Amino acid sequence: MSRRTVIASALVLVFVAGALSASADRASESAKLPAAMKTAEPAAAIPANHPFGKVANGMNEVDVRKILGEPTSSKDYMTGKAFLPWNFGRDSSRQEWTYKGKGLITFSRNAATGSLKVIKVTYDPSK
Repeated sequence: MSRRTVIASALVLVFVAGALSASADRASESAKLPAAMKTAEPAAAIPANHPFGKVANGMNEVDVRKILGEPTSSKDYMTGKAFLPWNFGRDSSRQEWTYKGKGLITFSRNAATGSLKVIKVTYDPSK
């Protein structure tokens, strides 16, 4: 066997052993997580007669204001897509409107046009 073959075989074995070790570490870390962190709890169902039931994904902020009125508070935050050099406008930031005693409406902002579109309706009377 040539020296080159021996070195290549040794490198392959080291790489495979490292990959298996990292995989085992991740599996053991996952097993240590509490059950609540492993699976997300489903959001509460929106009652049939609640105004949040009229808000649908894809609606703009004007339509949401017509249905729900002004929010109690709002929060803006950037998504990871804001840092991608090839992302030209879609979902680079979000705006979250809180309605006290009702829940949250989450919008995605198009950086190119500034328009907001509903991406998530969270019914949570404790908010």
